[in-house]
Amino acid sequence: MDKKIEDIRKEIDKIDWLQYENEYIKTAEKLKNLFDKDKKVVLDATHKLWCSLCHQYAYVIHSALPAYDFLMYGLLNLDDYVKVEILDILRGFASCTNHHVYVATSWKYQLREKLRGDYTIFQKLSTHSDEDISGLANDICEALDNSLQNDENLEKLAIILENWVVDNHLQSKSILEFAWRDGEFKDILSNLGCIYQNAMVSYDMMSPRHKKNMKFDAILDAEGGTFLSGKSKDDYFSHIYDCLKIGAPILFIRQIYSKKNDLKSNEYIEKCEQENTKEAFEVVLSSTGFVVDKFTVHELEGEQYSHFMAIYAHKPNDQNIDKAKEASKVMLKQ
Repeated sequence: MDKKIEDIRKEIDKIDWLQYENEYIKTAEKLKNLFDKDKKVVLDATHKLWCSLCHQYAYVIHSALPAYDFLMYGLLNLDDYVKVEILDILRGFASCTNHHVYVATSWKYQLREKLRGDYTIFQKLSTHSDEDISGLANDICEALDNSLQNDENLEKLAIILENWVVDNHLQSKSILEFAWRDGEFKDILSNLGCIYQNAMVSYDMMSPRHKKNMKFDAILDAEGGTFLSGKSKDDYFSHIYDCLKIGAPILFIRQIYSKKNDLKSNEYIEKCEQENTKEAFEVVLSSTGFVVDKFTVHELEGEQYSHFMAIYAHKPNDQNIDKAKEASKVMLKQ
């Protein structure tokens, strides 16, 4: 190694980690242990880094950005058994920055650009004699390749979202996003001046903080209802209806639109797809109380599902709800 372990630890300590995380995560401590001489200490550090920085590839935290350079140094200089663990962490970074719309100033954008800047390193490692190293490096390359296509698709979604914000005068207004992934459109909504909050979709219907006395100026559903079926779907739409202020708009974006040539993953997905038609959405939205203002179908390139729906709706005043429902049904039948 070009640097002594002590020098690396000093560089880690120069970073103000509390700018990126709370005091309990302790990324600095784990990174320093990554360069320890004791194999057991090193493997414990890599496992804890994987758990905290990109847990189960579900999300990535802010301190991944300053940690990245130290992880890359370890990847290039440490033994192969450590390379495998570091690549697994970096695969999480690549996966978790693969499906979002970012503005150039966001830390996730910067993290993804760091990964792209090291693409040739991962490409070279994808031919490594160790199958674990080559496989993980290849996964990272594929994620980065896909992210380029995703960028184009997500930019299409971003334009839809920007127009919705502007048309409904939602700058400086509170918007709650429901999605399966954490903060799908956080960057672009915040950049537009919206007051952003998000709630992860779950089968037990959100956390308690979103259930009592919280009304929002607008709601964005980013594919939230797509993979719910039956009573779970009905409960979900009822819940988000209750979170919305009277007269406020809601946008259901990237709702998978069932087409005969779309791929089927399993029986549950197929059941959900049967409920993701224009007619099925009309039933559940109208029965919940929403008024549908516009329904559009869009195409995405290189996705498993090539078509998605954008559904523009609002929560009507109580005295106008019956009249609004009828107008909604007429619009959807057109």
